[in-house]
Amino acid sequence: LTACQHRSPVATPHSPTVAPSATSTSAAPSPSPEIDLATLKSRAQRAAIPVDAFKGKGVTAPNEDKFRQWAVTVLCGKQPSTNPDWRTSYLRLWSNKRIYVQNFVHAYATDSATRTVADVRSAHATCQQYQPGDGDTTTRKVLAPIPLANLPVEDSFAYCEDAGGATLCFAFLARGNLVSVVVTATSGTAVAATRGDLLAVIPIAANALATA
Repeated sequence: LTACQHRSPVATPHSPTVAPSATSTSAAPSPSPEIDLATLKSRAQRAAIPVDAFKGKGVTAPNEDKFRQWAVTVLCGKQPSTNPDWRTSYLRLWSNKRIYVQNFVHAYATDSATRTVADVRSAHATCQQYQPGDGDTTTRKVLAPIPLANLPVEDSFAYCEDAGGATLCFAFLARGNLVSVVVTATSGTAVAATRGDLLAVIPIAANALATA
């Protein structure tokens, strides 16, 4: 990760991928009888970035490490076609003055997570700016896609946003029925640094997803 000042405090990003506030949560869908929810949750947890991934940056354990029912949304608030098949989500978050990294793993019952990534890619192609909603009136400018290659996943897509007082970068990684979302953030307009952080984290997240 690129060392950069003003990593913290960074407001929790109102991600186009997740709804982080308690008011934005929703009840978990009732799993189909053939779906072993306990096994699915175990896989989602194993697919998350390892807890000690950033000990070299002074964060020996995540600031948050938990299951919750985050609704999956995508860029510009558009809902992915896979939402009805979504079952559970797992979050790990690391934050100090040197880094800010969120990793959400969303698990579906049977659907391919590549559809979620495809929906993000499609939304990005038609969205130049948007406001997140839920009381957040900041206008976010959507920046160009970030090229990704040679990852042990089935599909991937990444990009950054200029959120005015912060820069946010996102990566979506799909494999099987799991999608791993990585978010990096920096106060101010340090796009290159935030993008560099994301590119450093993506291989870690991809390897965790591939071995879950």
